[in-house]
Amino acid sequence: MEIFGGKLNRDSINVIVAKSDGVVDPMWIYFNFNDFSSGMISLFAMMFLNDWQDYLRMYSLIWDDQYNILVATYWISFMLISWYIILNILVAYVIDTYSQLEEATAEQER
Repeated sequence: MEIFGGKLNRDSINVIVAKSDGVVDPMWIYFNFNDFSSGMISLFAMMFLNDWQDYLRMYSLIWDDQYNILVATYWISFMLISWYIILNILVAYVIDTYSQLEEATAEQER
């Protein structure tokens, strides 16, 4: 998160909106990494929103072309890891609910 800190501000968002052909919304300035709490809120929002590829594009427009692979690697690895964790939590919840129902059914049959 430190590598993105301070890169997104009111001046840079206007340049990004102009470069992105209208894909980037100017309100996305609030999804920044300028401090720790904003960074955590931004990552949480990006983990659950469908526009993560637009955030990837927005941050790749901030950096020079030589760092685009770094930006893409960070975003794609973050999304894959977060989806993996969420999927594991969901599967654990389903298995736990199933085992509780199975135990309740077994007790009723006795």
